[in-house]
Amino acid sequence: MFLFRSAGRILVERHGKRQELSPARNDEANYVTSMYDFIELRSSIQSKQARRSLSRVDEDAWFGTHDAPKELGVSNRNEFGRKKAAELGQPTAMAFRALDNQLKALRSRESVRLGILNGFGTSHSDTLVGLTAFREIRKRLAAAGIAETEVEMWTRPSGYDSAVAVSNMHGGVDRVEMLPMPIDRFLKLDAYWDLGGLVDRPNVHRRCTIDFFLELMGVDPSGVPRSDKRNRLSLSIPVVKEVGDALREITSRYVILHPLAGNLQRNMPAQVFRELCSRLVDATDMDVASLVPVPSMHPRHVDLSAISAGGFEQYCSLIKNSAGLVTVDTSAYHVADAFSVPSVAIFSSINPDLRTRYYPTVEGILLPGSDAPGSQNGGAPRDPLKLWSRLELSKVVEMLVDQLPPD
Repeated sequence: MFLFRSAGRILVERHGKRQELSPARNDEANYVTSMYDFIELRSSIQSKQARRSLSRVDEDAWFGTHDAPKELGVSNRNEFGRKKAAELGQPTAMAFRALDNQLKALRSRESVRLGILNGFGTSHSDTLVGLTAFREIRKRLAAAGIAETEVEMWTRPSGYDSAVAVSNMHGGVDRVEMLPMPIDRFLKLDAYWDLGGLVDRPNVHRRCTIDFFLELMGVDPSGVPRSDKRNRLSLSIPVVKEVGDALREITSRYVILHPLAGNLQRNMPAQVFRELCSRLVDATDMDVASLVPVPSMHPRHVDLSAISAGGFEQYCSLIKNSAGLVTVDTSAYHVADAFSVPSVAIFSSINPDLRTRYYPTVEGILLPGSDAPGSQNGGAPRDPLKLWSRLELSKVVEMLVDQLPPD
């Protein structure tokens, strides 16, 4: 958590979103956000004078003089100090706090207003898995006798569109808002989870993603059934019809080959895409579809990017309609899990088990030689092409074909 004061009215644009900060009415903080959002906010302001008008407010002093909402789950207080300590090689322990015990203080209230500060990251993937974890939180709230809740999720502008798109299909939250959060809105909450600084949390590369989120929100992952750790998404009837009608004009049956993750090391090189496309056609006798614009690689390669570009729900519908999926490390395999689509996900920077452990229809494979956290590999080449050149493409195809239902 990061509290700050704006001494003047400031207009700023970030990630295509225009925001206006109001001046504080006194010398106290008038906004709350994450440390990283504050850094980005300041760097987005053109005027030096305007940047200087934003000043950090001491967190301990502020909480000592205000009746603040109750913080739930693992505490993120003193995010700024913890980051400074980590930079000095002195990481701070973050103790687990059981949500069931914390909810006792809220049981007497007829309705509870809850906030998720900083969302679950900025990507579709993190938001989807985070909301899956929050589904378990909903159960704990009901078990504690808190039947009526209002939940708002506050995200950084860079993750706002993805948070809205996923939450519309997943449910679980009532509203999505953009950080920074006015202090008046914060004080109206009954309780909140502060998920800021996810990349600095001690267990971020040691836990399966959903277990990581469950722990942060105060739930012991070992007590949650595996089946409850799977994703669920709902498609609207108009989008299902729209996508179905469009597919009839292009292909009757297809597997998806998804090469892009927005990262050079995780992206699939063109030559690997071309070879996998050819092998998948031969092994499945189906079309091979791409959801993003790529050059034509094979006579049976079909481009579905125009449909996918319609929005996240269209993207999900195309995955649901596919016979199978081969993808790099991006949101596609999380979506595939929601619809039980047979999949192979290729990883280059993380142990596959930390992402796919609870997905029965998703097989993960790590690029040979990747020095990924939690893996047994070592000595990764600096050139991503060398990593991809070591991948056994026949094994990838075999892993997918073994999962496909008979024709």
